[in-house]
Amino acid sequence: MQVLKGKSGLAITFVLKCFACPYRVEFSSSNFHEETQIATINTRFVYAMRSIAKGADAGRMFCGIMNLPQPPTSFSPYGKRILNAAKLVYYRIQFKVL
Repeated sequence: MQVLKGKSGLAITFVLKCFACPYRVEFSSSNFHEETQIATINTRFVYAMRSIAKGADAGRMFCGIMNLPQPPTSFSPYGKRILNAAKLVYYRIQFKVL
């Protein structure tokens, strides 16, 4: 049997339990960043929405149409994460060229 344990934006944690024995296993629909435990699917979703010049409202509409869980309520932490990654790449390229 599959049981929903919890969700974080688009990431869902499932629990599989056996009725006949004590077997139980948990798994997530997304990997998580090691340091922050933020689901990578949420970061990728925000990046995709920003790449096509759409925001949180368009993301919620898309998830509703596609029958997906609602995306993260706030895009700002993910936007900051993407900005920091872009800055890091920029600085590494700049110093590598010089």
